[in-house]
Amino acid sequence: MKIKQIILIFLSALIIGCSGFSSSEDINKSLIKEMLDDIKISFNLIDLGNIMYHYHEDFFHQGNLYEDELIRWESRLINYDEMNITDVEVELNSGFAVVYFTLIFNNEEGSDQWSEPSEENGDISYLIFSDNRWQIYGNQLAEDQLPQ
Repeated sequence: MKIKQIILIFLSALIIGCSGFSSSEDINKSLIKEMLDDIKISFNLIDLGNIMYHYHEDFFHQGNLYEDELIRWESRLINYDEMNITDVEVELNSGFAVVYFTLIFNNEEGSDQWSEPSEENGDISYLIFSDNRWQIYGNQLAEDQLPQ
């Protein structure tokens, strides 16, 4: 009889514990935050290849293509010693996401900081879920389509 009670208590605890599983939305938000953290770490390790790994092949943002983004990151790596991303908020919409955050670049002379997406950057704020992972996709707008 005691064994049945122990098993019943164990199964009850297991059921209660399982009810805490994350929703699909929580999982996707976590994956996006992990991607941004990986970009930050890659920047700080000067690993341009891993930064660009997170870009979709059809990236297009404010008239810039993947190749333009590669040059932008090369410039960032030359001009800054450290990158940080804080205050991350994710808005999901059917396989797409917009990520709002504070982007901080530091060098010996000080730091530059933007609330993203911004007019100056925003390039890593627009994502698509493709090939079983979140990828940077850009806002897909040409310069003449941007709000004035």
